[in-house]
Order: sequence, then C-alpha cells, then structure tokens
Amino acid sequence: KRIRTWPTEADGDTIDGVVVGEDRFGNLFTTLSEQDVPVEGDYALEVAGRTVNLVSGYGEAESGEALALFNGFGMLEIAIRDGKASTDFEWERGTAIRVRLR
Repeated sequence: KRIRTWPTEADGDTIDGVVVGEDRFGNLFTTLSEQDVPVEGDYALEVAGRTVNLVSGYGEAESGEALALFNGFGMLEIAIRDGKASTDFEWERGTAIRVRLR
C-alpha cells in the first residue's frame, strides 16, 4: 500500500499545505510543520473560506473560537477552543490551507 503525500509550497508571504485528518478531539491536522513557518511574524491561516489566527496556545482564544497552533509533534493543527474543528469546518482530506504573513 502506498502512502499518499502532499506537497508543501512557500511563495513569498504564503505557505500552502493541506488538511490530512482529524484526531480524537476533533482537531484537524495538516501537512505543515514548525519548520515550514518562520518563527518571526504575525500569521493567519486560511482554510475552507475562513481566516483563523495562528496562536501559541489554546488560552489565546475565546471559548468557541477557531485557532491554529503547532501541536506537541510540531505539526500545525486547526482547533476550536472547547469545541471540535472537525464538525465546525467543511473539510475533507486534501482541503487546501494557506498560512499568510499579515
């Protein structure tokens, strides 16, 4: 069985990747890692027609607010504080995401 891979592309102030699945908490995980996103900068994530703030922890979002952050494995994930991104976003495996420098 072959493992499917998706390319990560960077172009100026944007970095493109895709959603590849969800975890048991309903967070969406992506192909982007901490190494793909430069440390310095104020970033937002675009997914399924919505803009989500890239934060360093869940405490930076209000209850019910969408956020993006790097998980313990260094991979970018999309979450809803006190909720489930997997039911709040229209997504499927391969849904495009874009990290943009503001």
